[in-house]
Amino acid sequence: MNGLFGVGPLELILVGVLALIFIGPERLPGVIGQVMKTVRELRDYADQVRDELRTEFEPLRQDIEELSRDVNQFAVDLSQQVNDVANEAQQAADTARAPVPDLMAPPPPRDTTPALAAPTSVHTNGLTHTEEDAPSFADYRPQ
Repeated sequence: MNGLFGVGPLELILVGVLALIFIGPERLPGVIGQVMKTVRELRDYADQVRDELRTEFEPLRQDIEELSRDVNQFAVDLSQQVNDVANEAQQAADTARAPVPDLMAPPPPRDTTPALAAPTSVHTNGLTHTEEDAPSFADYRPQ
């Protein structure tokens, strides 16, 4: 679309010629002035309405921006909490994968090999000691 309001130069010339024919050359300057005055009034009225709407909706816009910030912060916090829960669930799942003893299984067979016999005497390896000089484990060996 080119031209003014989607009207090309040829259409504007056609409208001008038709206005000249129907309105006449004497009244055409007055009609053009009246049209321009009406356009200016409409433009001024639109500017006033825009300014009034801007002043009326400015607090609402600020409230919406604040709400948007709050919702974004809530989303970030919620995302962090979900990640924390997911990590805990993953750790619990990893722990659950560890082998668990079967409580209903029979116990393993007992070892029936005999234990070593306790020594019957202790050899001091020729060391002697006094009561103040306590013996150490290396001083004795089983026979």
